[in-house]
Amino acid sequence: MSEGPSPKPRSDSLTSRVATGVTWGVASAIVYQLVALGVQTALTYVLEKSQYGTYGKAFAVLGLAMLMQQLGFNEVLLRRGKQLRLWLGSAFWLALLLGFSGAGVLALVAVPLGRFYDDPQLTLLVLLATPLPIIRSLAVVPTVTLVAAMRFRFHYSLMLVSALATSLLTLGLAHQGFGSKAFIIAMLVVEPCSVAVLWKLARPPGWPGVRPSRWRFLTKDLRFVFGSNLSRWLRSSIDPLVLGIFATASVVGLYFFAQSIVLQIVRVVSLNLTGVLLPALNQLSDAPKRQTDAFFHAARVLLLIGAPACIGLGAIGPLFVRVFLDAGKWHDLPPVMSVLSIGMVFRLLDEPINALIAAQGRFRLGFRLSMTTGVAYVATCAAGAMAGDAVRTALAAATFMLVNGPLLLTIAIRPVGGSVRQALTLFAIPFLLSIAAILPWMLLDRAIPGKGHLRDVVVLACMIPGAAATYLLMLAAARPPGWHELLDRMIAIAPGRLKPAFSRIARLSY
Repeated sequence: MSEGPSPKPRSDSLTSRVATGVTWGVASAIVYQLVALGVQTALTYVLEKSQYGTYGKAFAVLGLAMLMQQLGFNEVLLRRGKQLRLWLGSAFWLALLLGFSGAGVLALVAVPLGRFYDDPQLTLLVLLATPLPIIRSLAVVPTVTLVAAMRFRFHYSLMLVSALATSLLTLGLAHQGFGSKAFIIAMLVVEPCSVAVLWKLARPPGWPGVRPSRWRFLTKDLRFVFGSNLSRWLRSSIDPLVLGIFATASVVGLYFFAQSIVLQIVRVVSLNLTGVLLPALNQLSDAPKRQTDAFFHAARVLLLIGAPACIGLGAIGPLFVRVFLDAGKWHDLPPVMSVLSIGMVFRLLDEPINALIAAQGRFRLGFRLSMTTGVAYVATCAAGAMAGDAVRTALAAATFMLVNGPLLLTIAIRPVGGSVRQALTLFAIPFLLSIAAILPWMLLDRAIPGKGHLRDVVVLACMIPGAAATYLLMLAAARPPGWHELLDRMIAIAPGRLKPAFSRIARLSY
């Protein structure tokens, strides 16, 4: 046997491992989505819109502090390959130092922010969150160790358990009268336990001492990744802070709640894909064409799953409010949620694209792109938020996503001959198929007569499985790129009784 695998098997093996990792990520995402939806729904009966608004602003500030702690260790360390072990010690102490720095920033800005927004509760939440950057800094080394070893099953299982525990504890605390503080307290309880389990699972190898002299080598690339992460924060968290300048806390709460529901799809699906892609794509850094091919294989699967999820969420907005929420309190939620859901389709690949650019070693380009798009997003959101209206802010955000997604993808694939047409096609196929499958079922809400909660439940119960079945049938007929990979992954994780059904679909599709 030769010393190294031939190029083709290597690419096929990595593609399979990436797809398997995506499958684990998506499976955990589905479970989390169901529980989180129930928790979010229950919380709407306990918390007021203004409390959501205050937490939304605190969450945005916490996210900025986390950037100082995270920087981009995964992206930079995973490129060290077999030398990763030698850098773990330096990374640990540098991450811990940055964690303390993030905590210091939160402590410093807490009072000024509360005064600026005339919201004393915001000051309390930010002060309460100060330990979180330090806690999360302790997770850097074991997380990198697990991801580098491609132990996705353990990684995503722990993420799922941690997320579920945080959600359920948040609900319990909110019911006990803790208000918006419940979000922060739940994280303070669950995250230290998650870090302890993470260290036990990963068992990072022993490493040398502090060695500050190595920090400058890490920060050389980390500064560029930090720019990418800063842009990521701007595009996912700045909205409540910008809208809060022009609107009341209740309007901010409405927007933040809609955004948090829609972003769950992006976070649990595309961020999972990023964690899978980083180690895989770095192993193909010497083969740009195969590296991009592996990216496309995973991206197609992601869009075939994520696009109908986003569009479907927007389609059921009015029914969702009438069936699950206090319709009087949240009557103005559906248009905000629908607009953001459509825009999020074109944001699904933001994180994977950043992973591809990082794996290509183009950190400087990633920095420039991220800063440019981040500033553009802030300006776009500010233009929409000036009226103090959540819907206009959502329209501005969605318009930016529609333009930014294909543009970033085009830039990322250009080194291997990629084109604008290729980028647009990747987004357009699942987007158009999702609309074609879901739109007819939206008419049910108008076609079925009557009013009342029971009637809405029946319509929703018919609409979701009907649209899903229609979408799968359209995929089987159209056979778009990525369809067979998606089938393979569904067969791989399906329960024993469902495997024959998926296998028959696969045989018919081929």
